Amino acid sequence: MSPVDAEFIVPAHFHLLGVEFMHCVSGVLHVTLDGREVTLRPEDGELRIEKGVVHTLLSPKGEYAEVQERTDEEPAKKRDLVRNLFRVYDEVRLSVFF
Repeated sequence: MSPVDAEFIVPAHFHLLGVEFMHCVSGVLHVTLDGREVTLRPEDGELRIEKGVVHTLLSPKGEYAEVQERTDEEPAKKRDLVRNLFRVYDEVRLSVFF
């Protein structure tokens, strides 16, 4: 889920080992797939993101999105990817201020 009073972003990344599936349960999610922008709403169903496709997820400030995500990757590998992705994102974001 994304907060309404703050922007929520998953920075650009891709998966080498599995396909990812996104379903916007409520609200609106903005997805960029290899530079192509897609707006995902509940009525759009599930979005399939193929292995190797660079993608970004965004819920702008003032908008809300509740998203279900699943993948065919092994759970431990997916967990490690997400942890590393956000650690790198935080380090880059913080380096702008210091």
